[in-house]
Amino acid sequence: MIETLKVKLQSYAPETQSNLRATLIPASVIVLITYASPTYKILLNKRTNNVQDHKGEISFPGGRKDNSDVNLQSTALREFEEEMGISPDNIDIIGRLSDVATSTNYLITPYVATTNSKLNLSPNPKEVESIIEIPIHELSKHENVRTEVRVNNLKPNKYSCYAYQGKFIWGATARILTELLTMIELELH
Repeated sequence: MIETLKVKLQSYAPETQSNLRATLIPASVIVLITYASPTYKILLNKRTNNVQDHKGEISFPGGRKDNSDVNLQSTALREFEEEMGISPDNIDIIGRLSDVATSTNYLITPYVATTNSKLNLSPNPKEVESIIEIPIHELSKHENVRTEVRVNNLKPNKYSCYAYQGKFIWGATARILTELLTMIELELH
């Protein structure tokens, strides 16, 4: 599955939403796919109530761009290390997905990554309440998918949300997951 996804991402043209770059806060995340035979999983975390934004929400490791970051990919790698305690040397970025704007004025650029090693995660307790690893095939099950309706510019928009073992994934994180799952759907069945 990973090799097929790499090929798809290499030829994929993600939406950049450059028209929003001047008005929204630039941020990026790592969408890490891990493999523990026979299951591929997605790494997420539940944020603590100590963080500035998105308190208690389930998200991908990541955050806002610092002035010292060379680009958004370096932001994602720095934030991943800060939140998960894992050196960027232990993950391999295989591509990126479309930018996602949030209702809290962030423009998130997601980077898809994999790893060939067992990661000894050491989450930052100030930012990460818990680590969540969800099997990808569980996210594609009908009973784990919900629909969220948001009104933007007086127009309702439907988005997929995901439920898994009492955890609810919605908003920008769910939109990123939906794009990834759409890309790998053929590999799941």
